[in-house]
Amino acid sequence: MKHNYSNLVVFDFCETIVSKQTANNFINFIAERNKTKWSRIIGKLEYFLTQTRFFAIVDRMYPKLNLSKKINLLKIRGLIEVDLKTYANKYYKDFIVKNYNQVIIDAMKMYLSKNDSLVVIASGGYNPYLEIFCKEFNIYHLFSSKIECNNSKVTGFYDGEDCMFEEKVKQLNSFIEINKLTFSNKIVYSDSISDLPLFKWSDIRYVISYNKSQNWPSTYDYNEIIINQ
Repeated sequence: MKHNYSNLVVFDFCETIVSKQTANNFINFIAERNKTKWSRIIGKLEYFLTQTRFFAIVDRMYPKLNLSKKINLLKIRGLIEVDLKTYANKYYKDFIVKNYNQVIIDAMKMYLSKNDSLVVIASGGYNPYLEIFCKEFNIYHLFSSKIECNNSKVTGFYDGEDCMFEEKVKQLNSFIEINKLTFSNKIVYSDSISDLPLFKWSDIRYVISYNKSQNWPSTYDYNEIIINQ
């Protein structure tokens, strides 16, 4: 790997490269096609906790816990690993490709075409479909939330940490240190204030917004790209 680059360009995925959230959607995509007694039980629990505003209360008290995402992932506990990959391919074709933000895809391709830029994806989305995306665009470095498999079956838990908030910065710093990389600029594209740690870590920031400007980017004097839907 080349050690000196002009730019490290970090792209978030959900509501940045694609216009939708993808993590819970992927799990629901599988659960709808692979209905089991277990997935129905977790679905009912999820519905109850949503209707009683339990998730809303927990999110207010512990905004970084993301409990609803953890409960949602339990729906596919016991799924055969090879079936997970099959569903990921179908999800990629049926959902991901159809929701590309072409303006962000074009920006990503521009950086990929430059020898002085290193492009990475840092996302709270799940690795099975993000690995397909990265292979499609020849992106060699992915930092994401990983679905744990044991004995060729999904456990219903993360493999490692949920790649959100400060965890993205932690993983990127580790990657840079291990590979002894240097950059003139660290550039970040993301839609959400949840990536504020990542934005503060970077040198150049692009906030992705939809139809109108968000309030918070101007507070930090960040660049904003408004996508009309």
